[in-house]
Amino acid sequence: MLQMFKPYKYKLSFTFLLIILESIGWILFPFVIGVAINDYLEGSYRGLILFGLLGFVTLVLMTVRRLYDTRLYSKIYEHIGLVSTKQNTQLSAKTARLNMLREIVEFFEHSMPELINSFAVLFGSLFFLAFLSIKVFIAALIVSVLIV
Repeated sequence: MLQMFKPYKYKLSFTFLLIILESIGWILFPFVIGVAINDYLEGSYRGLILFGLLGFVTLVLMTVRRLYDTRLYSKIYEHIGLVSTKQNTQLSAKTARLNMLREIVEFFEHSMPELINSFAVLFGSLFFLAFLSIKVFIAALIVSVLIV
């Protein structure tokens, strides 16, 4: 089954890279908000500009990823659907395969980004906690291991 996705490995890798960059943007928001508040209290707008820039870049990454991966997964579904319907099998088998294929594409398009984002937020939060307090980091790490 994974052989069907092999021609698209670089395009899928680019999609996953966009997902990771988007997640990093979301992880950095609380930190940049703190910087923006501190800079504003000191009379500087540098932090607010950084906050706005981070928001804009994250929004652009989200938009580009959604546009790109929707087209990519549609192309993959169409290509694999054509390949599987050209095989000499019964109509019911072709229909079942297309339905399973639709589920796989749906997983890659919707569930996989959420899964990657969840893990990125978990590890990013633990990373920031390690810098703030080692005791809180260890406690959060233990709880994370117990939950996962």
